[in-house]
Amino acid sequence: MPRALTLVLVTLLPGTVPPHIPLGQLALHVAMKSEAGELSPIQGGEFALTCEGPGAFSSQVCTDGSGRAFAYAPPGKCRLGTSSPVRVGEKQYTWEGNLEFYPGKETGLELSDDNAQVVEATAPLPADSIAGPTRACGGEPMLPTAEVVLPVLVEKVSAEYPPEAKAKRLQGKVICQAAVGTDGFVRDIKVLSSSNPIFNAPAVRALAKWRYIPAQMGGRAVAVYYTVRTDFKAR
Repeated sequence: MPRALTLVLVTLLPGTVPPHIPLGQLALHVAMKSEAGELSPIQGGEFALTCEGPGAFSSQVCTDGSGRAFAYAPPGKCRLGTSSPVRVGEKQYTWEGNLEFYPGKETGLELSDDNAQVVEATAPLPADSIAGPTRACGGEPMLPTAEVVLPVLVEKVSAEYPPEAKAKRLQGKVICQAAVGTDGFVRDIKVLSSSNPIFNAPAVRALAKWRYIPAQMGGRAVAVYYTVRTDFKAR
């Protein structure tokens, strides 16, 4: 049955980050649409997003089990393309195109044999199989070097002061290492040092909710290891 790869993009939650660049959260939904209109989500699909203008940057996002991914983008012109081929049965699809994002505007795109580069899969999957790349999104994180532009914090969640520390009015600090992915999400958080273990869990929970513009190197997003200190003051 004929299929098309449907891309639905929406900018949400407009905000401002240094140096006063307006951003919106970008929601990407990738699914194969059958002739009957039924959608089959593609998980593990990798897409590169490159935005122009002041504060230009790029992101690389991977879809989850529901075919969805999230990133940040400035209003205006961007370019979106597959980072790795999306395989459907005996075919591999790659696609790249221009997009314009505005707060609250939804853009629908369809990828088909007519507007994509299509080649026969080197290792064909079963006829009804749908799959994206299997490697980790953005590859293995690296330690930042002089060539890397560090991640820019977009959304910060404060750590909760643990109730059990209130009675003793404890103060402390926790230093964590984490990986900031090419989609700006924080993963693989490890506590490097802590003045009191009571603060470890709140620090990790908060850090997992932080969002970044990903690190940049040579005009593309890269995953990096990052160190963050969280301070706790008696309340």
